[in-house]
Amino acid sequence: MISCYTNSNLQPILSVWERSVKHTHHFLREEDFNRLKYILPSIMKQVTLYTFTVDNQVAGFLGVSTEEIEMLFVDPLYIGKGVGKALLLFALNQLKLTQVSVNEENTKALDFYKHFGFNITNRSLIDGF
Repeated sequence: MISCYTNSNLQPILSVWERSVKHTHHFLREEDFNRLKYILPSIMKQVTLYTFTVDNQVAGFLGVSTEEIEMLFVDPLYIGKGVGKALLLFALNQLKLTQVSVNEENTKALDFYKHFGFNITNRSLIDGF
């Protein structure tokens, strides 16, 4: 089930983010991970969050701005089980978002978005965060 996350307690989402990043972002140095973890709560307050829940537990989440998908993370227990696909299709079909920024070192994410028809239109030497 996908719903807008209105709870002020970000801990369930932060926990999914941490498990997901540790599982998928092997290219991150520990100090980069720790810096992102520190600033993430303030970043999340700047986006609209949607969660995919299974048995009242956050299995994945989507963070969006008015223009693009800012973040999409899935708990490793649910990777490959349709959670990411459901969140992405929600962003595309319901929110009408068609842009996303992906770190190309995260090849699985890059392949995931390409599978859904996204094309690389721009590259940057630095990550937005």
